Amino acid sequence: MNKNDNLHIRHSATENSIDTSILHGTNILLVEDNIINQDVARAMLNQRRMNVDIAENGEQAVEMVKNGNYDCVLMDLQMPVMDGNTATRIIREELQNSRLPILAMTAKVLDSDIREALDSGMNCHIPKPINLKLLLTEIEYWVKKSRLLPATAIKSEKDQGKIMANCLENSGGNKELFIKVLTVFIEKHSSDYAQVKDFLKEKNIMEARRVIHALNGVSQLVGAGKLHEISVELESLLVEEKIEDTTQLLENLNSSLQDSVAYIKKYIAKNS
Repeated sequence: MNKNDNLHIRHSATENSIDTSILHGTNILLVEDNIINQDVARAMLNQRRMNVDIAENGEQAVEMVKNGNYDCVLMDLQMPVMDGNTATRIIREELQNSRLPILAMTAKVLDSDIREALDSGMNCHIPKPINLKLLLTEIEYWVKKSRLLPATAIKSEKDQGKIMANCLENSGGNKELFIKVLTVFIEKHSSDYAQVKDFLKEKNIMEARRVIHALNGVSQLVGAGKLHEISVELESLLVEEKIEDTTQLLENLNSSLQDSVAYIKKYIAKNS
């Protein structure tokens, strides 16, 4: 998804058309330092049977995400101690949490402010004062989207096992060699997402392309087909220098890479 799409609001939904039953029991982290805004948002969400915890600044939010189990974060931007953009970057980069929806809730409406929020890793922008219809629409959209990610990011254990068996066969059936290839992949490519993110932050497209190109070349060899598809598409955007279009693909890359690394580690442990 192009990050510019997130600048536009999904106006078509009405509250009556939103299936709020999907959100019953959803765990929401509200990051907001204003007590009135806390009370209003919590009442809106509690009334629709969502569970709401509150963090009063970005630092608290990072700690609660680290130790909690949330389905969605509603993040204010301007707060004491730590602002929302900084907290989001820490959640995405240091905590390596790309699946958790983080929705900016702020009175800031300039495109530059919204883009800064999206660049930090937030999924969309919800203006204040809070519009209930819009709030529910966005929460429903992003929570449903995030719940689909684990199922689409990697094949089932059974299917992935077949893929790995085919990869082993393609390597001549030499299990020792195949395990070595998998081990090198873990050592060399586990940090590819972080490297690419840093290079793009520095506008160093050439180095970002180098990392992604190398990932393209080995991902299929280790059974990471989805990762290969994402990296091919990402490299194509980098060739065209369309950095602004890479935000969602980078998050997809991070998610798929984490899943692939986790499965490969499990495979190595089982077959060594």
